[in-house]
Amino acid sequence: MKTKIKIGIVLYLFLIGCLNISGQGTLHYIDASQVSKPNIYDYCGRVNLPFYYDKTPRPKTGIKGRNVIQENDINLNRLPAVFNPDIRYGYKETNSDTAQGPSPYCYKYMFMSNGNYILLGITFYGGYEVIKNYLCTVNLNFELIDFLEVNEYYNTGDGYMLMQSVINSDLTIDRNEIKVSGTSVMNYYDITSFTGQREDKKFKINSQGGFELIEQKVFAPKDYLLSQMKLNDYNIREGNEVPN
Repeated sequence: MKTKIKIGIVLYLFLIGCLNISGQGTLHYIDASQVSKPNIYDYCGRVNLPFYYDKTPRPKTGIKGRNVIQENDINLNRLPAVFNPDIRYGYKETNSDTAQGPSPYCYKYMFMSNGNYILLGITFYGGYEVIKNYLCTVNLNFELIDFLEVNEYYNTGDGYMLMQSVINSDLTIDRNEIKVSGTSVMNYYDITSFTGQREDKKFKINSQGGFELIEQKVFAPKDYLLSQMKLNDYNIREGNEVPN
């Protein structure tokens, strides 16, 4: 009997240790009773980890009814919510001739936290052609702390994906991106191929809700066919690019 009790204690301590991420805090969900706008929880589905932000994920999370949020729910003005069909720019810059925005946005998912913040998955729609998914951390008053883009695709025809991510069980994020190079406009609906460079980055979230870059790997440039970047066919992390 004593042996069984000891084994049970060891297993319990092991499981607790697995949830404590390198001193960053134990993973948990922030309860609705702790926050200033508990109704926002009605728009979000709680998501288990790991979570793959590839393609257009639609997990069965029990999202309730309308999930488009009002502008005064969270001030997201710091996010680069401008969209560009020129695939050289993506979220990184804007172009006055071709940029779209600002964009409507909606809550999709709520993730576990390792501190006194809430981790949300938010989707921006740019004319329903360019779609971007962000991870956003907010405090208990729903004031924005930090953000990270984790998924970017062009929602036309078969759709084309240039960025994908996975949120791991330890609350780190692996992001894989194809950065497009060029000196002239490259609207996705006018081109069939491009030269790009794969870049892999790994981030962690600290207990204050900040995203920190902890690893980075850059690959040699190569030519891509736009058709190979189709949402349902291509996996950036499994590409055959050569590391620099």
